[in-house]
Amino acid sequence: LATLTDGISAPEGLGIDAYGGIYIASTGNGRVYKMELSSGSPVLTQLFTSYTFSGPSDVAPGEDGFIYVTDPASHAILKFDASTGALSGSMNNTAVSDFIQPRSVAYVGPHLLYVSAAGSNKIFRLGPQPMIVNTTDPLAVVIAGTGTADYADGNGIVAKFDNPLGLYSEGSGLLYVADKNNGRIRTVSVAPCVSTSTTDGYAWHADKVLLNDISETPYTKQMIQLDGDANND
Repeated sequence: LATLTDGISAPEGLGIDAYGGIYIASTGNGRVYKMELSSGSPVLTQLFTSYTFSGPSDVAPGEDGFIYVTDPASHAILKFDASTGALSGSMNNTAVSDFIQPRSVAYVGPHLLYVSAAGSNKIFRLGPQPMIVNTTDPLAVVIAGTGTADYADGNGIVAKFDNPLGLYSEGSGLLYVADKNNGRIRTVSVAPCVSTSTTDGYAWHADKVLLNDISETPYTKQMIQLDGDANND
């Protein structure tokens, strides 16, 4: 385990690509890593070294050739070329004023993302589009959340969240949201409508699991912790 944690500080989010590469948002030291296991022993490589993160919180490798990273302290989501590591695009709260503290990103298709904005208690859909840029983009759409920190199920524009964090898209039109301060896992349908899946204490993250061979179940979702213990044990 020591070799797996070398250089990693307070990791908050991760993503897995189609080849088994594990991408880690190392929030504590402002870095993003890729860990590969194919060689028999774990190899950890720091990515995007030319970019200075404030504290990345989640990372999503896309099948469109890009890697998406949320950086909540700078109120930004960043798009990097997976081949070159170059910054290819971004969006922040200069472009969309209520895009505040994006904490988690779920990749669902080419240039199509869902993002939880914890600071504004809203869920955004970004795309589909060829590039995220620092301009006002009509394709950045709030699909759920009024912006008021509270709890309410219902149609997207009337539903309420209180510090939404982890996201998981299971591919059939449902998005799962870890609604931390409400202690619930919420589901958002494409329609959209928000409902409650479970509740008990604090909900921090819903695991994102990419399955190459779906033999028993089309997706896996797991509550990291729902007992109010902020240690995520």
